[in-house]
Amino acid sequence: MGRTGLRDTLRLAATVTMVNGFASLTGLPFTTYASLAVLSVTVGSYGNTLELGRQRLIGTAVGPWWCSSAT
Repeated sequence: MGRTGLRDTLRLAATVTMVNGFASLTGLPFTTYASLAVLSVTVGSYGNTLELGRQRLIGTAVGPWWCSSAT
């Protein structure tokens, strides 16, 4: 594993640790899903990670409204 791979792995591990800690402190019932959300948007660069996170947040906010207006 090169330096970039190690850096990405450490960044992912630190982010998952922070998210798990936050989820535990706030009392989320299923903390595993918080970690899976981090894993699903984490990609090779910070810009891409932020973009995928933004898209996920918008989809989560708009999805229920879209589904309720369709029925």
